[in-house]
Amino acid sequence: MTAENTSNSLIFQIDQLLDEASKLAKTEQDSGRFFDILLQRTVLAVQAQAAAIWMLGTESHPVTIAAHQLSKLDHHARKTQQAIDQTIGECIEKGQAKKLIATGKSSALSVFCCPYDSGAGSLDSAIAIYFADQVDPESASVCASFAEAIAEIAADFGSRQQSQIQLPSANFRAEASATLSD
Repeated sequence: MTAENTSNSLIFQIDQLLDEASKLAKTEQDSGRFFDILLQRTVLAVQAQAAAIWMLGTESHPVTIAAHQLSKLDHHARKTQQAIDQTIGECIEKGQAKKLIATGKSSALSVFCCPYDSGAGSLDSAIAIYFADQVDPESASVCASFAEAIAEIAADFGSRQQSQIQLPSANFRAEASATLSD
C-alpha cells in the first residue's frame, strides 16, 4: 500500500468516525456510554494507543473523566505524567490545542489535546489522544485536526446534555405560572 493510499484510508476512517460520532452525540442519553464509544472509536480511527477526556479538578490539576486503554500507557506515561498533566492543564486554561512529544532512551510518547466546553459555559475539558511513538509531521497535522473535531463533537454532546437538564425547569416555570394565574 502506498503512502497516498494509507493517507486516504486514514482520512476515510476519520470521516466515517466523525459522522458516526456526530450522530451519536445527538442521540445518546448516557454520558458514560457516549464517551466510552467516542474514545474507543477515536483510538481505532487513528490507530492511537489511548484516548481520554480530562477536566480541571482542584488547584487546576487535570482529572480523567473517561478513558480508553490509558492503562496500556503506564510505562510511557509514568515517566512523563507531570509533563502530560501540565500540557493538558495549559490546554484547558489557555483554550488552545497542545501537542506533547516526550522522548526517552527507548520510547516516545505523543499526546494531542484539544480543549472544549462540556456544557458549563466555558472551556473546562479536553480530549487527549495518545500515541506510543513519535508521529510524523504529516500525520501530526491530521491528528491535531482530528482532535479538534472530536472536541467539537464532545462539546455538542455536553451542550445537548446541559439543555436537556434546563428544559424541565423551564417547563416547570411555565406550568407554575399558568397555574398561579388561574
